[in-house]
Amino acid sequence: MAPILTDAGVVTTNYPAEGRVPIYILPESHDSLQQQREQALILVRLQRKLGISTIVLEGATEITEQPKRMDVDAVYGMFTEGDLSSAEFLAAGFGVPLTAGETKEGYAVEAPKGSLCHTVADIAYLDALLDAKEDAEKVKAIKAHQENVRSKLDAMDTENAALLRDLNKPGALDCPGFANKGRVITTKTNAILAEIVPPSSRFGPMFIRNCPATQGRNDFSQIESELDDVGTLTSLTDQLPEGLVDEQKKYLEQYRAFLQSRADATHLMAERAITAAKSASAPVIMIIGAAHEGGTVTALREAGVPFAVIATISLKAEGDSVSPIGTSLSPGEYDRKMKAYPARNSAVNRILYAEGKIAKPVCSKTRKKPPPSIYQRWALRKADVYDLSRRFADAALSGDGSTPPPPPPPGWANGSASIDPSGARFNRGANGRLLGIAFPLTITAGGAEPEKTVWMYVEKRDASTDKEIDIEARLKEDVIEGRKLGEQAKIVFLSRNLKARTYETSAELERMEKLSQQ
Repeated sequence: MAPILTDAGVVTTNYPAEGRVPIYILPESHDSLQQQREQALILVRLQRKLGISTIVLEGATEITEQPKRMDVDAVYGMFTEGDLSSAEFLAAGFGVPLTAGETKEGYAVEAPKGSLCHTVADIAYLDALLDAKEDAEKVKAIKAHQENVRSKLDAMDTENAALLRDLNKPGALDCPGFANKGRVITTKTNAILAEIVPPSSRFGPMFIRNCPATQGRNDFSQIESELDDVGTLTSLTDQLPEGLVDEQKKYLEQYRAFLQSRADATHLMAERAITAAKSASAPVIMIIGAAHEGGTVTALREAGVPFAVIATISLKAEGDSVSPIGTSLSPGEYDRKMKAYPARNSAVNRILYAEGKIAKPVCSKTRKKPPPSIYQRWALRKADVYDLSRRFADAALSGDGSTPPPPPPPGWANGSASIDPSGARFNRGANGRLLGIAFPLTITAGGAEPEKTVWMYVEKRDASTDKEIDIEARLKEDVIEGRKLGEQAKIVFLSRNLKARTYETSAELERMEKLSQQ
């Protein structure tokens, strides 16, 4: 396994057994693009060396047919933008089968609106009042303390409101910085709530486990443990006088139902992996949220099947960090992913998306894995757009840059896009070296307009050497580069060897790229 995992992952749990193919579990933080890159590198190596029987995928509820095979470069481009997960990349680019890991009914269960931490604090406050009911001075002190805490929470609400207002400013479509600022606000709020729930309280231990009050180590709390805590909390509320915490109990019941749906998903994913392994000739992969790891390991160990947990390097590092390692989807991009829309608010995506635009997203706080996008009509058309653009740019940049490439039959067009070669412009450096090509790209729109033209500028990714690179080697470079660049990186490429930028107008292209007059 060592060559397969180099620079990408480590085995954290290994459970050997005889006579069956292994199941490899890849836990993840669902919003991490860096972890997706590392997963993709591991999976491509594994597919080439051992093969992969299937990938059991969280977030997939029904797979009636396997994804259409697409040009691997086009799929790679969509993968780097966050449109596709590592599993979808392997399915569409390499033909690896997918297995649905969930049911529609279970996946549809949502977490209730509200906060577990606020709920625990409310219950602890009411319980403290109940204990002190015979002591008027103590009751008075508890209420005064509660008012003081409430004023601090009101100040936090004001801070949060200011953050939300910032999202309405120009350029804030993808909730920039919301995740990091949100984490800070959450831990500050928990620190205030902790004043109501001291460690000595009978509610203290579960509050500490579920409501971290400092930006410390990420322990990836397990679903089963959280489910146990909510069950214990519910039992404690049953001991309080009827009617005292009815509102809080209703929240706990809804939250417990949500957690139970995720625990059920854990068992279903494990069952489907075990079933697949019985008739498999190559390893079975499970891609699951990190919170499912404990339940999955327990289920596979009880079934007596061989398995290993492979943590990507950035996931393992995140466990010792206060924030994600490498680039992640913004909450706005994640919201679009949850709706199976294109991830980015780009010129191409605004045309391809079925409503003809990408609406301003909600700053998603969901904990669930987004559903696959590979079956969406826009995804199939985007692969066509990228494939056509890549072939045209390859042909143009492979020549001497004096004339646009002649069109192959039936021309530079497919069912999703077309390119007019006469509008192409070459860009050269001071020494005359060919740097790139700009051209008008007409895309069949998803909305009311039948088509719309954008301008694309394409250059070689390794312009200094003109080298081409294998997809595995390119993924390795992406992994290493993404780890260096961290949150500032937005690695988006048309293919493994070409990088592209798109513009709404020719004037915008001219202004941003400063093309040479050729």
